[in-house]
Formats: sequence, structure tokens, C-alpha cells
Amino acid sequence: EDGGQSKLEAISAAASYKLTGGTTTPANTEDLMSDAMETENYSVVTTAGYPENSNIHSLLVTTVKRLRDTEGMKIRGVIPASSSINNVNYEGISVVSNGLTLSDGTDLSVTNATGYFAGLSSSVDGSVSLTYTEIEDAISANPRLNNEKTIAALNAGQIVFSTRPGQRVVIEQDINSLTKFTKDKPKSFSKNKVLRVLDEIATDTEQVFEQSYLGKVGNNAAGRDLFKANRVSYLQGLNDSNVIQDFSATDITVNPGEDSDSVVVDLAVKPVDAMEKLYVTINVG
Repeated sequence: EDGGQSKLEAISAAASYKLTGGTTTPANTEDLMSDAMETENYSVVTTAGYPENSNIHSLLVTTVKRLRDTEGMKIRGVIPASSSINNVNYEGISVVSNGLTLSDGTDLSVTNATGYFAGLSSSVDGSVSLTYTEIEDAISANPRLNNEKTIAALNAGQIVFSTRPGQRVVIEQDINSLTKFTKDKPKSFSKNKVLRVLDEIATDTEQVFEQSYLGKVGNNAAGRDLFKANRVSYLQGLNDSNVIQDFSATDITVNPGEDSDSVVVDLAVKPVDAMEKLYVTINVG
């Protein structure tokens, strides 16, 4: 662990490094991004360092949506806020609204600070919320948002860096850009901690099936019971670690699918959110 300063300096340096020998606008940018994102193993991808008005941010949004919704890849993207991208409204994308000022006076633009948040997001699992996480070596948000603008940015589904007493900078809320809630995507889906839990369960289930059951275990009652027992043990561990709550073995079923080689898993889980709001009533006698 090098500490916050070296991380932020690396981000700043990487963002300003001049490349040579390439083309300015490759015609196959979309294919390159799509191919690379489909074939690598990762949890978070970002366009940090690119200018806010670059079309690569909208390209990342489109690609993340496709990979999550049609390819089953539980990845998340982080992009800087810009006037050209409004109302992303997607649980797989976090939008960073402002930048940072470091203790040595260095100002990090929103696109560079986006990289810092992306790095933090990739380093934690579903047991951790980044809400009110203090940013090491940062002394101020840049720009500082007043209360009204902070609330507006949060309501728009944006990550906000806020300056607190003592020259501390924190992440207001660990949220994503989902702002329109439905029965299939309730408000809890806008919390990155909750989404990480769901993504990790989906990814772990897929990996365990592929590594230990696919092509190795018969698709009969005995084989499906083995797979269910594995998942029950895994989920009970998450429950014991306070990542999910109120789990029971009856919350999961493993049944045969329509084809002779297919298996269908139905699972109900209740992720544990973090405390974020405090309401105090004082009665005076």
C-alpha cells in the first residue's frame, strides 16, 4: 500500500502522459473496447483521464450495458460527469461529479478524480460501503459544492466529493447513476454496496459451476443437490459475515431447465446496506 498521495500522483501522471506513434482517432475504437472488455477478468472499468466531452464515455456506458445485460458479465463502469451525458440511469455506471485538491496544491480535474474512485471501487467487496470514505492526501473537493448543488448531484445519481471540517474530503454516498426505480430495479439497486453483493453472488455462482460442475456432474437430482449444497454453504458464509441477512436454505432452488443439460437456479437474497441516515427525536420532560 503506497498511500493516497502516490495513488493520486500516479493517476495525474498517467492522465497527462503523451503517447506517440499512434493514430488520434482509430476507426475501430468501439471494436477494440468491446473485444478487450469481453476477454479480460475485472470488476471495474473506467474512462478516467479522457476529456469530459470525449465520446468514449458514452461508448463505455453502451458497452457496459451490453456486457451486463446480454453477456452476463457483472462489471461496473465509472465515468466523469459531462454536459454531453445526461440521465445515464443505469446501476452498472457510476458518474463522478467533481475533482480534488491535494495537500501539495495539485488540482485533480473530475476526469482524473474519476480514476481514484474507480480504483477504490475495484478494491472493495460487498461487505464495504465507500460512503463517507476519507480521501487520503486530499484537502478539498474541486470545485466545492454547496448543500443545494450536492443534493442535486446526489439526486442525479452522481458521486460527490465533499470537504469536511479539518480539511478532510469524503465521498458523500457510494451510489451509481440509477435514479428511476421500478419493481425490477428498486432504490436499493442504486447503492453500489448492494450491487457489489449481487454481482459477486452471480459471478461466484457462474465460476463455481464452470470450474466444478460443467461437464463433470450429471444433471439429475443428485447432481443438482450437490450444486445446491455448495451454494447454500457459500450464501450462509455471506450471511454469517453480515454481507446478506435472513438467509435460509429454502431461499434457493436448483431445478432442471428445458434442455437435458441445463440447470435453473432461483435465488432470493437480502443484501445488508450500510447506515447512512440518522434521525434523532429528543423528548424534553
